[in-house]
Amino acid sequence: MKKALLILLFLLPALVASRCVSAGEATQQKFTGKIIGNPDRVETPADMTGATEMKAQAETSAGAFSIQVLSGADFSMYNVWFDFTRDDDGDGYYHQFNINFDIDTRLSSASIYVTGQLNNGTSTPLFRTDPFTIRGATGSDSYQATVLLTDGYPATRYELTLRIYDAGSNTLLFTYGPQYDSDLAQLYLEDVTREAVSSGDLDLFVLEFTLRGDADGDGYYTQADVRFDADAPGRTATLYASLYLIDQRGEWIPLRNTGTFTVSHYSHSDAVTTGFDLNSGFDPQRYRLGLEIRDAYSHMVLLTSVTPDATPLHMESVEYDASYTVVEEHHDDGHSGGSLHWLLLGGLTLLLARRLRRH
Repeated sequence: MKKALLILLFLLPALVASRCVSAGEATQQKFTGKIIGNPDRVETPADMTGATEMKAQAETSAGAFSIQVLSGADFSMYNVWFDFTRDDDGDGYYHQFNINFDIDTRLSSASIYVTGQLNNGTSTPLFRTDPFTIRGATGSDSYQATVLLTDGYPATRYELTLRIYDAGSNTLLFTYGPQYDSDLAQLYLEDVTREAVSSGDLDLFVLEFTLRGDADGDGYYTQADVRFDADAPGRTATLYASLYLIDQRGEWIPLRNTGTFTVSHYSHSDAVTTGFDLNSGFDPQRYRLGLEIRDAYSHMVLLTSVTPDATPLHMESVEYDASYTVVEEHHDDGHSGGSLHWLLLGGLTLLLARRLRRH
């Protein structure tokens, strides 16, 4: 009896872990997040003054706001908005969407993270952001969470609840849900397995870019980092990608091909990060980024995607950057051998000095 009891106690943690894994696998999703600007929020002088006053207040009372005394009174939700992006069968239930939120603080800055939870009678964790920093009352530090529902979400109406935490202490600062915003109670969602229309060989979860290399500060960049995450529902695929810039005439200008990479089903870990430099031939203008993903063996194009007009790439190649300088050459007018003359004279003087020292 004692032996049986010991075996049961030994197996109990494994059974509990197995039950937790099964519960976690019941609903699945992919998530990525980034800082964005709130496109509907225009900074007014009054907003800027208020932010300046909050910053001055926080700085003059240094140490007054510690991790222990942060509370919901220091924070507020300015706005929440959605972009519903994928409903392949057109039934009004989406399997991919963006949720955007603009959080303000009366402090000069604060580090927070946000969790999202769906509810349709049963509560399901949806995402947890990495810590990010918000600064006063501004829309430039808004956050966008992109969510793909891969399995376990029947087609129905869901409610979403957001919880905002202090990143240092994990203290819950405030909760924002349908009781404050009716849009959070009207999410018509389903997972991708319930889409009646096949989405093809590949899906693209995310395509994003970061611009770099504006040495002259004119707002046109010479370098870009690119990240994309392709999915191959139900299979594994070996692929490579071709990057293009699309100019304002609609011409696709080849940039580079990536190396081969492998994607598997809806994996989180197979995103590709690459980039490019514009060394010559690109005049300053608004471009779009084009992406073609090809089979690594047949070279057939399996997926094509283009960034929207609303998020242009303001780019130029290096020769258009005002910081690109040419070293000027200086010549003696009519005396092309002047430099050589002085060099020879200096050498003769040094040689004469050495000979005099010997004597």
